[in-house]
Amino acid sequence: MLAILLLGPAFSSIGAADCPPEDCRLILRAYALGVDSRSSVVEDAAADPGVAAGASRLSLGAGGGWGLEVEYRFGRRWGLSGGAFFVDFDLGLALERGGRRGEDREGIGISVLVVGPTFHLAPGRRADLYLSPRLAFVDFGTGLGDLVNDEDPAHFMIFGETHERDLSDAFAPGLEVGLDLPFAAGGRWGLHLAATYLDLATDAGGPELQVDPLDLSVGFWYRP
Repeated sequence: MLAILLLGPAFSSIGAADCPPEDCRLILRAYALGVDSRSSVVEDAAADPGVAAGASRLSLGAGGGWGLEVEYRFGRRWGLSGGAFFVDFDLGLALERGGRRGEDREGIGISVLVVGPTFHLAPGRRADLYLSPRLAFVDFGTGLGDLVNDEDPAHFMIFGETHERDLSDAFAPGLEVGLDLPFAAGGRWGLHLAATYLDLATDAGGPELQVDPLDLSVGFWYRP
């Protein structure tokens, strides 16, 4: 994110674009992303009746995925963006019992729908640096891109027993800083870079798991 903020003003001085917002109001973006979460929580007895309080830990690792977004420009300085991205995480459960420790992991997919205004900080410049507050709806599932929550929990096999965890869906506010760079002056194609943060928490029947993902994305944009 710091690199985007530092590089944005430098790139924005490279001449004006030939396609003003009044002619190219629609912007399509497609990207791949990596997500850094690496959060964990010690569960209480409510999470699993068969496990003593404090004897289990639920953890979420880093992930990756892809996303699509569309923005409509209402003017030179602002627009409205909406889109979706899909991420595959690594969810882990660790249990302690009688001095022994067991652990199992399972892949879990999340689908995220986002919407929010987009404020363009360097209108008329070749490089388009923008800031976008976001509201996201996050659907936790067990497969990549599962837009409809089928209520299928994650299953962990530990000590010869099956333990289930069903993460709750959630709304989350967030913020994105992005930079769109055209391949050529006045071009309709270019490079898209962005960093997105979501204030996201979920739970599996016990204490909240504070996810708070930081998404770093790279892809392409197109003005039809």
